[in-house]
Amino acid sequence: MKEILLPKNSFIGGSFINLDLTEEILQKFKLMPKEDGVVYHGENRIINKKEKDSFDCFLEGELLKKYFDELNKSLKKYLITYPDMNEVGKFGNVEDVVLQHYKPGGGFKVWHCENDFIGSNKKINQRYLVFMTYLNDVADGGTEFKQQELYVPAIKGLTLIWPAWPTHYHKGVITKKFDKYIVTGWLSFVDLIS
Repeated sequence: MKEILLPKNSFIGGSFINLDLTEEILQKFKLMPKEDGVVYHGENRIINKKEKDSFDCFLEGELLKKYFDELNKSLKKYLITYPDMNEVGKFGNVEDVVLQHYKPGGGFKVWHCENDFIGSNKKINQRYLVFMTYLNDVADGGTEFKQQELYVPAIKGLTLIWPAWPTHYHKGVITKKFDKYIVTGWLSFVDLIS
């Protein structure tokens, strides 16, 4: 499995999934009905285009199974590189697998993390690892990680995995020229899911 070199101390893993599958997901996604992307504010899911301007839907069925097979390969590589991430408790429950389309000028525009450990939203507070796969190349539209002072380019098939915590604030790099498509989701603590 091809990897991208990222600083080991970033705790961000990067490897490539099967490009044929990436293309299959992308073509299916383009035909699926989508809704405006939401952000969580506590228990509330709201549409706020100043924060996140996207069109979303969920990956399901046979394509979801194929994606999980590829994601598991990336996760195994991640846990070989960062074995201590396996020592904190049982995790692996997949909360959701979301397909997101950002039109030119769209994106997740604000610094955020996937688990801020505050508020009453149990779903968010159980997130442990984030995964994200770019479904297309976007020359000027990758992802920026604040504390790591790191920019990761949007390269088709590149799958990133990183901790969901406030140590990994990130945001999308907004492109004015291109559409950007991703798959993203979260691995959560199993024993806390109710």
